[in-house]
Amino acid sequence: MKSDIKNNLLCFSVSFFCSLVLFCSSIAVCLFAQAKNITAADQSIKESYYTAKPINFSAQYLIEITDLPFYFYISLNSSASECSVFGFSKHCIKNSRISFNGHNPLESCKDFFNLYANKLVNIDRSVLERFVNLAGGVAVSLPYGITSPSMPEKFISYDSNARLFGFSLVAIMNEETFPDQKRISYYSQIICEALKSVLFDFTQKDLDFLNDNFNLNISYVDYYNNRKAIEGCFEKLNYNAPEGVWINSNYFLQ
Repeated sequence: MKSDIKNNLLCFSVSFFCSLVLFCSSIAVCLFAQAKNITAADQSIKESYYTAKPINFSAQYLIEITDLPFYFYISLNSSASECSVFGFSKHCIKNSRISFNGHNPLESCKDFFNLYANKLVNIDRSVLERFVNLAGGVAVSLPYGITSPSMPEKFISYDSNARLFGFSLVAIMNEETFPDQKRISYYSQIICEALKSVLFDFTQKDLDFLNDNFNLNISYVDYYNNRKAIEGCFEKLNYNAPEGVWINSNYFLQ
């Protein structure tokens, strides 16, 4: 009798153990398959929104300040780890016969300076002012001073170091009559530094400002996909202006 009970218990234990193993195996298979499906879905969603980041990023723009006498050529090149800004006066000529063509500045920029821009962007001084302020101002030396807070027509703080904001930059540029190479290079430096500050701490608000005022038509996904490459453009900053001499209100290139 005891032997029968013992055998029954043994059979029951074996059956229960086998059932438990099968049940656990089924649960494990379901959980594994579900986790795998979620991973695949996540990957699919990720790939549908974000493409592979490019190795190199390159962009060239010619910026015209419509109510100030300046152009600024901006080049971003991640393969050279370089951001370059080249400023020049609108009143420049190559020789006594050929003048810079303001009706076709992209072609003239190529012919005069061998600089190829993909797009011409027109902004006024108010946009330039807000752009520098968007960067939080630029910390630079002030060889030409800044505008006085109480007297905007007066310049102060010559040959000191401070943070230059958009209003002061526009005020200095607005006073220009015959700027030399050194002075225009100074403005190129400020724009180069401001560009670095904006693109290194980029937000949707910054993107909206650029699209609304510079007509760049860039989506935030476009920026996200190129973010590392864009940041890599600012390891080296180059800013310059052409050599020349003013004669009869025209800047003759040398």
